[in-house]
Formats: sequence, structure tokens, C-alpha cells
Amino acid sequence: HTKFRNVTGVQTCALPISAIKIGAEGQYGGVRFVVAGRLEMAIEYANFGWNEWSLIFDDGRSGWLSDGLSVFVVTFASDADFSEPFDALRDRETVEIGRDVFGRLEWDVAKCVAAEGELPFVFDGAYDAPLVDLQGFGKTFATLDYRSEEHTSELQSRFGISYAVFCL
Repeated sequence: HTKFRNVTGVQTCALPISAIKIGAEGQYGGVRFVVAGRLEMAIEYANFGWNEWSLIFDDGRSGWLSDGLSVFVVTFASDADFSEPFDALRDRETVEIGRDVFGRLEWDVAKCVAAEGELPFVFDGAYDAPLVDLQGFGKTFATLDYRSEEHTSELQSRFGISYAVFCL
């Protein structure tokens, strides 16, 4: 079970109003969840931002709900084995994770610029978040989230490789 920590003394999130709010409740896969916290993510040069909502499920799991461009994706950490470096994926069209093949949708360095609520890690200010978004068969989605050394150990278990299904 993930230990959540309340964010204090951190810059307030500034993205446009979202239909999702901290404290909101919902269901995914028949399991009730509550929205506990939020990260504000941005790709600054593209003037694009989105929210990553921290979810706590009644069955003890934690997950994330990504909210960007009116597309909602629920993700969970995965124990799938994947060790290719971030830079090695820049020009790749496909990525294999176990027996699954994904097409590369996005390769970029986002920035986590703000946080609020309860998160499963200590947020101590803005940080770079190199990421690779992948589309698999059907509605399968994966995000490979790479971190700088100071964030890797604590955040690796949070993100790892996240399989998701489009929802809402």
C-alpha cells in the first residue's frame, strides 16, 4: 500500500479549470477511487499543459488519471521489465515491452511545475520529467517516465511502466 504525503508550501497549480477536483470520487474497473492530489505538467516550448491526478482505490491500489486535451487515461505502475535509455527511444517508431509492441506517440521532456493535495512521494519543487508515450493494440497505452537521479529512487515505483485504458 502506497504512503501518501500532503503537499505543503508548494506553488499553486494554474491550469484551466478541470471537471476533476481533489476529493472527487469515481469508479474504474468496478473499484471505487478518490482523487487525492494533482501534478501540473507542461511542455513549455509547445505551450501545452495537462494534469496528472493521484488516485487512491478502495482495494489499496494507487494510480493516476491523466487529463489533457479532453482525453482521460487511468494508469497503474507495472512490474514489466524495461531498461532502454530515454535517448535510445527518440527516433524509434515501435517499442517492445515484454511480448507487447507499442507505437511511439510522444518523446519529450515535460516539466512538473506544481502540485497540490496528497501525493505518493515528496514534491519539493519543479522538476524535469522525460517521458515516452506509447500506443498499443486497441486501447492499451503505456507511459515510460524517466527521472533525474534525485527523483529516480523515490518515483521509480510510482511510475515505472504504466499500462492504461482510455476511460470516462
